[in-house]
Amino acid sequence: MKICDKQFSKVHSKVLQYECYKLFSNLKALSKSKDKRKVGQLRFKGKGVFKTFTYNQSGFKLLNTSKRFQTLWLSKIGNIPIRCHRQITGNIKQITIKHFPSEKWYAFVIEDGNRQKQYKKTGKIVGIDLGLTDIAYDSDGNSIINPKHLKQKEKRLKHLQRLMSNKQKKSNNRNRFRAQLARQYERLVNSRDDFLHKVSNYYIQNYDVIAMEDLSVANMAR
Repeated sequence: MKICDKQFSKVHSKVLQYECYKLFSNLKALSKSKDKRKVGQLRFKGKGVFKTFTYNQSGFKLLNTSKRFQTLWLSKIGNIPIRCHRQITGNIKQITIKHFPSEKWYAFVIEDGNRQKQYKKTGKIVGIDLGLTDIAYDSDGNSIINPKHLKQKEKRLKHLQRLMSNKQKKSNNRNRFRAQLARQYERLVNSRDDFLHKVSNYYIQNYDVIAMEDLSVANMAR
């Protein structure tokens, strides 16, 4: 690739190798799935659409500066101040950099470590039944109220959507409101995930056995 186009010399070799690996593995999976189901062709991702790149095995270094921000060094890019959400204890095997629609950049780190957490035995058993109005009901008589995250943020989302729709396409103003709208949707997704993680963590910590019905919630709601 570097021989065909000199601009690829600005990209680390491992990044180019991994993108080639993803391309050919996707083509292989596509050819196998054509016999089982109807699939389309792979779409070319042009400038501004390609959102992720991966450093595999080498070309990166995470420096702990003991300050608010750590430093992530990437080959051909340089030092980047980042905020780590958790401490990295094992050896880093791979780092994927992703650009989100909210104009935020995230680094996803893969390490070779065992993070399995051991919980104390409680000797309790609980059954959980999913609900339509509330999230769930359990056999101990507890009900989990639906916080309705979308309803809480609906007014703000509609306001930003109207402002963005009035702006000229591909203009800086439209891009600015598009990023604000994307950040609101990102907060919505984060609040939902945070709520579900807290609920699941509660049951994992307080019960040894959790039983659930095998139901299709989508069909029930319909």
